Amino acid sequence: MNDLDPELLSKCIIEQDDGILINIEVKPGASTTGIEGIDEWRDCINVKLKAKAEKGKANKELIQLFSSMLALPTSTIVIVGGKKSRRKNIKIFGLKAEEVARRLKG
Repeated sequence: MNDLDPELLSKCIIEQDDGILINIEVKPGASTTGIEGIDEWRDCINVKLKAKAEKGKANKELIQLFSSMLALPTSTIVIVGGKKSRRKNIKIFGLKAEEVARRLKG
């Protein structure tokens, strides 16, 4: 995870007036959970999830993963696009884009 290129990562994280939007592509049903890398063509973070894409399990695991990585409560992370898709947008409240990038790299 420490090999996340800061320039590519900055293209996946969009600062908005009310929070940070992160473009993500998930791969549910993986053997491990974590950030796999960055898709520079789609400007999104690739995330592997152990949970399968059924009954919201993968979405819940995605929120828990980012909550843990960013040291934020799960209530500050919301899926705002793609709840039933592999391509998702999550919104994070309470941090600036630079801090989100720093915590994801660290």
